[in-house]
Amino acid sequence: MSFGERLVRIRIKRKMTQDELAEKLDVSRQTVYRWERGDALPDINQLNTLCTLFKVFPEYFIDPDINVNEEMGSRSVYIDKDKNSASSASCMALPIIGIILWAILIVLGVTGIVLFGSNLRILIYCLVVSFISLFGLIKSIVAIILHLK
Repeated sequence: MSFGERLVRIRIKRKMTQDELAEKLDVSRQTVYRWERGDALPDINQLNTLCTLFKVFPEYFIDPDINVNEEMGSRSVYIDKDKNSASSASCMALPIIGIILWAILIVLGVTGIVLFGSNLRILIYCLVVSFISLFGLIKSIVAIILHLK
């Protein structure tokens, strides 16, 4: 749903005409008309005034893919899973790729420790790579767990 569609929806729901809204925002009726048609958008101050007037969060007007409860008291914002299943999958892809890469680095680090344990400089390098990889692996796992909640 576009900005204009949401503006029309909430204006009508609150039983307000374009003239009344224009007067409260100190703009012309034509300006409100252009916003509702999608020909123009309000500036940030006007958007803030709209949010205050209708008691909604800016997300209500800004993000077309988010369903937002209109009343500020609930503060409930949720993503429509049908519309965002592709973006949800892409959010999961990065941590999974990270886990695979970190696992490969850990294996390489441990292999380096086994093969080059007698050379102190290479041993320290392999230990550092292993620990950094382990930290990245834990970070990726935490990202997946947080995403699933």
